[in-house]
Amino acid sequence: MVLGLFGTRTIDFDHESLDELISLEKEFPEAFSELATELKLLKKRIVSQIYWEEKSLQLANDRVKELVDTKEWMALNTPENLQEMAQFILTDVIIKNKIDNYIRIELNENVWDASLIRNSSIALLRSVGDADLFKEALALITLGP
Repeated sequence: MVLGLFGTRTIDFDHESLDELISLEKEFPEAFSELATELKLLKKRIVSQIYWEEKSLQLANDRVKELVDTKEWMALNTPENLQEMAQFILTDVIIKNKIDNYIRIELNENVWDASLIRNSSIALLRSVGDADLFKEALALITLGP
């Protein structure tokens, strides 16, 4: 329950491919002049997401370690211990503050960055426009589609 309470999900974003594309921006056909700007913005947002995701994971791991080190009920999986854990989480002011802090980081940074990545991806797709033309452009700069 506590691990789930402080847990977080992760997704690996491949930004190395973006680096490769960005490095070739001078070779982009004129029709894709906006593409480099959109790629750079997407990369910036992915790097930010990775940074805050690592912070969230570290915070979650720190909270679990803290509870494991200080609460004997963390090791036992009985109804009584689960009740004690729930009571602690619901009533301890310090743990509530830590949960609030974690939620703030998750919502303000991770969810925000994920939304920005989605928006950048959509903008990138719109700047590409014609998919066949884009495939031709990639073939010209020795990258496959």
